[in-house]
Amino acid sequence: MASVEHKRGEVISPSEFTIIGHGNIGEKARQLLNKGPKLEAIGFHLPRRTVLAEGFFDGFFQRNNIARNLKEVKVNSLTTARIITGSFPHEDFMTLEKICSYHSNSPLMVRSSGEKDARGTGIYTSEISEPKPGILRKKVQRVLASYFTESAIAFRQNAQAEEGFGVIIEPVIGQLFTSPYDYIGARLDQEFYAPILSGYGFTSTLKGEGYVNAMPGLGSAVYSKYGLILTRTSLAKDGGYLAKYISDMRKAKKIFHLQDRDKPFLLINGTMGSTYTKPSKINPYGTEYIDLNLDKNKALNMLPLFDMMAQMESAFAKSQYFEWAMTLEENDPKYWILQIADVDKKVDYVDFEDYGEELFTAHRVSGSGTKECSKIVQCLKHTDIDRLHRFNQRNSNYVLVFSSNLTSGGIFLPQKLEYADWSNAAVLLETEEKVHADTPVSHFKGQLQATYKFFGVIDDEIDLSNLQKLEQESDREEGIKVYQGRFMVVASEKKDKMVVYITNKPPDS
Repeated sequence: MASVEHKRGEVISPSEFTIIGHGNIGEKARQLLNKGPKLEAIGFHLPRRTVLAEGFFDGFFQRNNIARNLKEVKVNSLTTARIITGSFPHEDFMTLEKICSYHSNSPLMVRSSGEKDARGTGIYTSEISEPKPGILRKKVQRVLASYFTESAIAFRQNAQAEEGFGVIIEPVIGQLFTSPYDYIGARLDQEFYAPILSGYGFTSTLKGEGYVNAMPGLGSAVYSKYGLILTRTSLAKDGGYLAKYISDMRKAKKIFHLQDRDKPFLLINGTMGSTYTKPSKINPYGTEYIDLNLDKNKALNMLPLFDMMAQMESAFAKSQYFEWAMTLEENDPKYWILQIADVDKKVDYVDFEDYGEELFTAHRVSGSGTKECSKIVQCLKHTDIDRLHRFNQRNSNYVLVFSSNLTSGGIFLPQKLEYADWSNAAVLLETEEKVHADTPVSHFKGQLQATYKFFGVIDDEIDLSNLQKLEQESDREEGIKVYQGRFMVVASEKKDKMVVYITNKPPDS
């Protein structure tokens, strides 16, 4: 299935998985390479992938006087800019040209592959490119540069991830939509490219049943806050037919209009989805939301996907996290695997004993166990983010209480929380605003699990006024509100419960 090419500029192999260069290819690519044959035997589809291994970039670093190789790069304030504006040796550029010639009929997805990056961490950049070498090389350089950001470096340290990086190039999974209508009913005389559905999923969870998060168009895990959670149990009530399930959900939740844009896109009439179109002066990013007419797919039954998920877990003897896309071929669904990783479901025997006075309780929990902290920090406004960043550089093992507006405010978000802003926090507690996501995966994806942090959404009936109990112990550090005390945080992912206690027991740190 795989071929390895050590010579730069060599003709691309016709196999489904080609590695160009020597050295590390990263965990994301390695998981896809090793699991590919079994996934195809189950019935999943895999796109043809080319992986630029770590050693492929040696010539790039040397040509631009950055270092001899990736591991010897000395990171400073100019590193990412030098990588983004650099140029490839001629033979490497010719390799990119050959990749483009093979995929001339499809836009290309350029993706990262680092260690502990197979779980949808969102730490590194992904880019969509036209199949033109001059454009592709710029996208590859942007993905490569994301390896050297402050957030990426902090993530690798906290996750205890080995150094090493590869770049994956593959066709965007999708199909052509010609002359569709946009979300206000205007006819669009353009071509758009997208899958019918996409998202992420878990074959099983600590609670038992697995699920998929689904949304129309180019969703995957990136825009999963607009996805709809589907389980075998929920779909079985309507015989597995997605259109019937959506219709019933719309009626139950009384969702009919685009004004309900904080709801999952599948529940909004018009089934608006993100697509890719050729960039232009008017639309330089090449993304457009259009009506994908999913309501017409009355015969789409998704229960076979859950059968394949069960086989997937059996084949790899572990629960699996996966990112997927669905296309239709003569009205038959084809399910594509974009990313996959093992999930270790830890034994969860957490008891909520009397540790002291309850300060907060939370749900939508990620992580299990106990953590002892001595500070609670509030970050509720965009103007607090830079202050939090400075506080984070000087503190560790704290509880961060933040507003969902700082992660789920949409494309008009002036500034959002990045991993480097909270990398030293032990616990993240979200307060929900009007627009919010349904799961921590849609905020910070695999960053939480990989770096052993707890996450929860503060229960609606409990508000931040509880912090007034600590007002006498509050202060401002780096311009941000900080509450001092002794806090025990107890979390159970299986029970979907987290409690923050004020305790008299001295914290370990």
